[in-house]
Amino acid sequence: MAESFTLGFKGRAAAACAFAALGAVLAASCSNTPRNPERAARALVRAHGGERRIERLGTFTGKGFIRDLADTVVAKSNAFDLYRSGERYKHVMTRTSAGKLDDVIIHWHNAEGTWEWSSRSQLRSVSPMEFGLLRFRYPLVLSWIREQGRTPESLEAGAGDRQFRLRYRHEDMLLTLVIDRSSRLLDGVEIRSTADTTFLFTERYGNYMDLDGTPFPQRYAATHRGKPLYEYLLSRVEIRSDLPDSLFAPARADTARNVR
Repeated sequence: MAESFTLGFKGRAAAACAFAALGAVLAASCSNTPRNPERAARALVRAHGGERRIERLGTFTGKGFIRDLADTVVAKSNAFDLYRSGERYKHVMTRTSAGKLDDVIIHWHNAEGTWEWSSRSQLRSVSPMEFGLLRFRYPLVLSWIREQGRTPESLEAGAGDRQFRLRYRHEDMLLTLVIDRSSRLLDGVEIRSTADTTFLFTERYGNYMDLDGTPFPQRYAATHRGKPLYEYLLSRVEIRSDLPDSLFAPARADTARNVR
């Protein structure tokens, strides 16, 4: 009897363990949450060409069109030239009306500050909020997450989700990477402040093109505190080895354009 009881107990225990294992498998199959977030981060880097190719993306120029978000009636776009080198940034937006140049708006961002110039308001200093986050946006964020000590955590995702999320904690900031589950390419970044719970900056990426063997997004769309901030599409991108410091400062060639 004792032997029979022991064998029966083992059988019930084994069955319980089998059901538990099956439950774990079913739970895993119904979830898109990476079990190993660090491995998922490495897969993200590989999907973008690896560390060496990503480092090349730090300096580039682009040309395309930026959507006029102020016009809610007609979908209107303006010419948009973009220059980036590390955390230095510049863009030139040209507005036209009835085929004539209406306004030129230029932003610069470098170690000394952030400025905006337009043919109507001339030169003024502006908030560096958006541009001060460059290191946490594409492409620099792909290098930032590989720095020593950067450890992500996985956020819960269901089987029907087309993306999964990796979150990093940095000082008073929560940085979440939104990653496409099939391509492993970066779909976007979400930046929250733990000091100011109302602060939320998002930037989404799409329309990836093959740039000399490296995936590069053509479409960028951002929001700040839930409101649309900008949306632009780059039709041409050129990787540069270097851009001069003088490019990221007010230049006479930029401000001398003839606006009627």
